[in-house]
Amino acid sequence: MSKKTHLYIYSKNRLSGSNSSSDFSIRLLNPLDDIKKIRLLNVLIPNTVYNINSNNNTFLWEESAGGGQISSTLTNGSYSAQTFATMLKTVMDADSNNSQSYTISYNIDTGKYTISSSANFSLYFSQMNSTIAKMMGFASTSDQTGSSSYTSTNVCNFSFSDFISIKITQFEDNMKKNIYGGSIYYDHTFIIPNNTNFSDIISYHNDVDDENEIVFNISKSFKFLNISLRDENNNILDLNGNDWWFSLLCES
Repeated sequence: MSKKTHLYIYSKNRLSGSNSSSDFSIRLLNPLDDIKKIRLLNVLIPNTVYNINSNNNTFLWEESAGGGQISSTLTNGSYSAQTFATMLKTVMDADSNNSQSYTISYNIDTGKYTISSSANFSLYFSQMNSTIAKMMGFASTSDQTGSSSYTSTNVCNFSFSDFISIKITQFEDNMKKNIYGGSIYYDHTFIIPNNTNFSDIISYHNDVDDENEIVFNISKSFKFLNISLRDENNNILDLNGNDWWFSLLCES
């Protein structure tokens, strides 16, 4: 007969020496033995992640008038489409090699950007973190070149990530599969949808059998866990000093 154990993990209880609340190690007070399956039950995460952060704050561009490629550093923070336009204009005007001035407008009806100047310039989205292109509504695989004005083809998306993954290193060893939304994943331990705004609480409750459930090839035992929160590009998230909580159902 199978045995089921509830496991509650709070990042504040991480071991000393851990990197942060989103990249930490924890020692289980009651080790888990002969575990065959583990299902994610509940998650509470404060959405205090900046959509411009150390993973994506480099903006690459060039002016046709000369001076070579420009690598601008964007100011980290949580931005709306309007406040991002203001910040990006400030950065591009300041970093211009030819004293060009830029106009960055956001159309609230279409949800798209137009970036323009008096002379030609290029935007190298293919060389940037893909989230910058997604935020601005441009394709991350295509550069914008040969013009003095560009309008995004897609609607802007200012979420820092469409989903969050909880990566637990020990669980991924001999992990057979994880099922989420009817799909099988092999590169994420658990997956949580993210449709919240900055400063909201990302809340997940799982009452579906087999959803976000790991099945192991062989029975496993655990005394320590290495846990990290990651975005859709597998970058470790920065909760900016906040802690989070989740619970698991472990079956032996």
